[in-house]
Amino acid sequence: MKKDKKKNKIVILQFRCTESEKKELLSRSYYFKSFSHYVRNVLIDNKVKGNILPPTEIIKSIDEIVLSINRVGNNVNQIAKYVNQRKGNISEPIMNEYNKRIKKLIKHEKDIKVLLQKIINKV
Repeated sequence: MKKDKKKNKIVILQFRCTESEKKELLSRSYYFKSFSHYVRNVLIDNKVKGNILPPTEIIKSIDEIVLSINRVGNNVNQIAKYVNQRKGNISEPIMNEYNKRIKKLIKHEKDIKVLLQKIINKV
């Protein structure tokens, strides 16, 4: 559907709802330019599904996730340093478990980065 220019939006629609429905609709439309913009997005463009998170909240959450990933990376580096300093003193089963967990951690980190990229592309 081609977007109408703002000056063409002259038709006013009205509908009835309860006070609680009004509050819910207004709270969901809070992060849109206007209530009309929210309604058009929901009813015409089908862009809105469920609750709306403002982009600033999404970015803040992504920043927190990235910070957590960095902390895990720092911890892994500290563990790697510890293991490398004591190579001869660590038993083979412990080294195997360590290597297994590091590989799993690296895979999870890659998966998280892919998911974050998908989220960023949708914002």
